[in-house]
Amino acid sequence: MDRIKTHFLYELRKSLDKPLDGRTAELIPEIERRPQLFLGSDDVNILCLFHFLNGWQAARFEDLGPSQASLSERMNAFLALKYNDFDSLNWKDLLIRHEGEDAAFGRFFEYFHMAAGR
Repeated sequence: MDRIKTHFLYELRKSLDKPLDGRTAELIPEIERRPQLFLGSDDVNILCLFHFLNGWQAARFEDLGPSQASLSERMNAFLALKYNDFDSLNWKDLLIRHEGEDAAFGRFFEYFHMAAGR
């Protein structure tokens, strides 16, 4: 394994050691219970969830401490390592590529709980 890839894997694993932002960690189970309330549609899917959560993170960027992991950082690292797929570090794309678009929405919550250590 070359040095760059070794360092890259180290950084991904280090991302999983940071505590997840607490407010986001509380939000995800609420979305899981009532996705239509948060995503504004009966037709909830991974794209709606991805865009909602990106907006949430952008609005809260300044609240995130340097020792905390953002949701994107945590999920990107967790899924890249899970799938051993480093071509795209975007959790939505990784889920769609490996689970299929229909299953990706439900799998997100399953993997979120695993990544968050719950």
